[in-house]
Amino acid sequence: MNQEKLEKVWTKEEIEEKVAEIIRRELDFRKLDITPEVKFIDDLGADSLDLITLAWALEYEFGLKIDDAESETLDTVGKVIDFIAWKLGLEPERPIFLSQGITITGYLGSHRPV
Repeated sequence: MNQEKLEKVWTKEEIEEKVAEIIRRELDFRKLDITPEVKFIDDLGADSLDLITLAWALEYEFGLKIDDAESETLDTVGKVIDFIAWKLGLEPERPIFLSQGITITGYLGSHRPV
């Protein structure tokens, strides 16, 4: 990861735009607008390999780590945006979906090789 990415200060709007760009690139998806309500599996037809690739691309782009427990709750674009904003310090409180103990097997990063 280069130093420029580590020093980047993101706004929530920039995060939203970058997440949509990464989804389009990594999932080769151009059929509909990427809105916060879009679900990775139901709306985009992503499979587990797609989600792993997407998680890695998000980690690289934003210079953060998405652990398996966190990734299992990231089933919509909006949750990913909120999660990244929180990880980058733009949101003061941990997103509620991370605190509820809900896990959704098969979402971002839940099938990573050991």
